[in-house]
Amino acid sequence: MSEEAIQIDRMPVLKDPLFIAGFEGWGNALNVSQGMTDFLIEKLPAKPFARLNPDFFYRFDENRPIVDIQDGFLKELTPPGGTFYAT
Repeated sequence: MSEEAIQIDRMPVLKDPLFIAGFEGWGNALNVSQGMTDFLIEKLPAKPFARLNPDFFYRFDENRPIVDIQDGFLKELTPPGGTFYAT
């Protein structure tokens, strides 16, 4: 895998690491998957340390970016992606 596929901002110091994944889309019925990870991120509290480059992992004809348009102008474009957190 290319080094550009995952952007690592910092390397957390981990002791007995555990990986928990939350998903959007069909695997997120009633927001259980995303809601669970959001809850853990807030309660632990966890801080982001890396993120996926969406160009390597997403088909943009299926997972479209979220856009914010104000007064006819594009203010923000948020591509689908994934963020890694550690505590």
